[in-house]
Amino acid sequence: MFIYHFSLRLPYSKCLGFYEGSIRYVIVTDDNGKRIRLGTHHLRPFITNQGLHGYFRMFVNQNSAIERIERVR
Repeated sequence: MFIYHFSLRLPYSKCLGFYEGSIRYVIVTDDNGKRIRLGTHHLRPFITNQGLHGYFRMFVNQNSAIERIERVR
């Protein structure tokens, strides 16, 4: 299992594309500088009327499949 930590700060207007289908992936940079491509469907549960804000922990298995993402703060 691999664990990655990253921050996101997107206004709600940018997150609309997650639902409309115009934005299917985002690239985040973890705390160690590794760039990770995520399907936006993984981030939808964390979107509020303020947008997508927070510090996240992502668990990835040995097959590079995302097991879960949780907001740390």
